[in-house]
Amino acid sequence: CMKRLIILATALVCVLGLVGCSEKEPAIWDWTKELEREDIVSVTPWSEENSFEALDDAATLDLVVLLNNLTKENFTENKDLTGGTPAFGIRISLASETFNINQSIHPNGALEIKYREKMWLIDNFELLDFVRTVTDTTPVE
Repeated sequence: CMKRLIILATALVCVLGLVGCSEKEPAIWDWTKELEREDIVSVTPWSEENSFEALDDAATLDLVVLLNNLTKENFTENKDLTGGTPAFGIRISLASETFNINQSIHPNGALEIKYREKMWLIDNFELLDFVRTVTDTTPVE
């Protein structure tokens, strides 16, 4: 009888654990933390003034490191979709989807990204500096 109770309790814990895990949708900071160089097909910078070639492996790896270092605190959901037409950004192509990290005029983030049907502001100077560098864009004071 005790053996059955232990088996039943273990099964219940496993089922509840699986239900809890399946309902959790990955957050943007989870995606950036787990992104690997091998996941990326290409990264293409763009700006209003210039067209660019895709980044080489070294620059793509630099981007991955910057994205991996982002935390939840670097992101703010842009719930009211405040913004304007971006002047520069990068297009990250994966095998299954494409993400754009663009300039943002919102005060809570200099960059933005659409992830899982939500717009997210990114507040991180190192990533902003990287995107400005690869798009040959200078800050406007």
